[in-house]
Amino acid sequence: YSQPKGPFVTAADAIQILNDEMIELKELMGGLNSSTNQYKVANLKYVYYEHMVRLLTNEKATSSDHVGKAIARGLGIYASDVYGNISEQQKLANREGAIALLRT
Repeated sequence: YSQPKGPFVTAADAIQILNDEMIELKELMGGLNSSTNQYKVANLKYVYYEHMVRLLTNEKATSSDHVGKAIARGLGIYASDVYGNISEQQKLANREGAIALLRT
């Protein structure tokens, strides 16, 4: 996936925003049956956000340019066999959601 064009928030702000979103997603999932589609969609988004935070943290990212890279590279988490059944449409929806969330 190509790196989306910014401008994006700083890496530190992105980590905070993503962590806040992950808290909300975890709360949402806590009230859902894990076999529902709503739970599965929320979980896929959670995993993607978690992977982006890991990328930004491990790279000791500082600039907003790193945020765009993390959005693109974060989708790599779905290459795992565990997520082999995720549709291209869902991947792109999560990518577009992250762009909207992290754009300044």
